[in-house]
Amino acid sequence: LRRAVEAVVSTQSTGQLANLVSVCEVFASRPSVSHIRVITRQAPQGDQRGQQQKCMADLGNSLAGRNITFVTNYSETLHDREIRFKNENNVVWVAILGRGLDMFKKVNSWFSLGATDYSYRQCHEVTVTLTRG
Repeated sequence: LRRAVEAVVSTQSTGQLANLVSVCEVFASRPSVSHIRVITRQAPQGDQRGQQQKCMADLGNSLAGRNITFVTNYSETLHDREIRFKNENNVVWVAILGRGLDMFKKVNSWFSLGATDYSYRQCHEVTVTLTRG
């Protein structure tokens, strides 16, 4: 991640939007990252789709303030959950996420460690495979 310039997050659902924001925060903390793309399924028609579109627009506007381009692509056939990141030498690494972005357990209280700093949160049992793509 140290020299990542681009990230592609593939997740079946954006139902865990807070987790997506957390992943984007990790990439935004790297000064070299200039592009984040999310591939996900589109929410059903109605309020859920409207909320999804608003959240993606808000996240994109927030990232734009850090000079990071944010693109959302929708795929109804998406199956795998992974994060691909490319470094300045065009070397691609792939983190295959067994649970998708839903890795962290909820905190018992918003006034406990882990409420805002995920390094203190407990994790669900999960397998993450890191491979060179």
